[in-house]
Amino acid sequence: MDRRLIPINAFVALCTPPSTSWPNPLWEIGYRLEALEMPANPKERRIVIDCVAFHAPSNRFLLAEGKSGGIEAEQAVRYGTVDPKELVRTIGVTITAPGELDSDVLYVCLAEHVDRVLLGLTKAGCSYSLLAVGADALVLHGRAVPKDPALAAALLDPIEVKGPPPFIIKVDEQSAAAEYDALVGAALVAAVAQGNETIGLRELAAAAVPHLHLLGKRSRHQIEKLVTAAARRACEQVKETFSFRPPTANREHAIVRVLDSPEGADPRGRTQRYQAIAARLGGAAAPQPDEMQGELFDEVGLTEELERTDTGDLDEPGEEDGRP
Repeated sequence: MDRRLIPINAFVALCTPPSTSWPNPLWEIGYRLEALEMPANPKERRIVIDCVAFHAPSNRFLLAEGKSGGIEAEQAVRYGTVDPKELVRTIGVTITAPGELDSDVLYVCLAEHVDRVLLGLTKAGCSYSLLAVGADALVLHGRAVPKDPALAAALLDPIEVKGPPPFIIKVDEQSAAAEYDALVGAALVAAVAQGNETIGLRELAAAAVPHLHLLGKRSRHQIEKLVTAAARRACEQVKETFSFRPPTANREHAIVRVLDSPEGADPRGRTQRYQAIAARLGGAAAPQPDEMQGELFDEVGLTEELERTDTGDLDEPGEEDGRP
């Protein structure tokens, strides 16, 4: 896992339904992840919030900022100016309980950077809680505890963990092209195995980056551009199987056409065809699904698709995949 993404994945895991070996105390007390990379303060004090969770029973937002190193003072100050009413409008949460809207700010960092982040928050004059992600525990630091009593109680004592968080958020706008190549290659193989002849880039992006729907508009568009670039590279690598078609006057988004699907091959050669495609797309280096992967997002895995072809367990075109 890219160390930059560990704090974000830790927070997401805490808000994820019980399906991994990691604890999920925020989910248990009612916090639900609503958005990632969400812009707020549209005027001069604009900020992009890493993660937004919402607690419907108390009308309270939890704004999380993940840090793998130091902090930006102006960014920290702006977190304290976010209007919860604006978040209701931009995210679209439904208010069902009486009472005023409120929010807490939680910084999340790697344990080795606690002193550095605390010093930065102090210099910025911000009394936020800081959750440190260590190898075996999550520990709350900072000059203030969360305003929400239930949240404070959930985080006050160290939370035991077994290793790093589940690898839910695999890429962001700063991730290397090779990371996108692996995810897009896996998504293309999965689409072919499901009998698709035409793959829209929006659908491909959603399959390759399952958290896409939670991103703010600008971040979502940027990720779609990175996926499109990876799809173009994949089509260049396997020209006999895929063809990249750019947008046209009548079609807003690019598509990938499947020219020669392994599904049409003799069953005895089908696996070899998929393996050949995977090798051309860098399949040997594709990340393996983490055994602690949460079910908050769907997962597409190149290795899984190849195993299914090898056992003859591929669905016929038109049938549903059958995976959760």
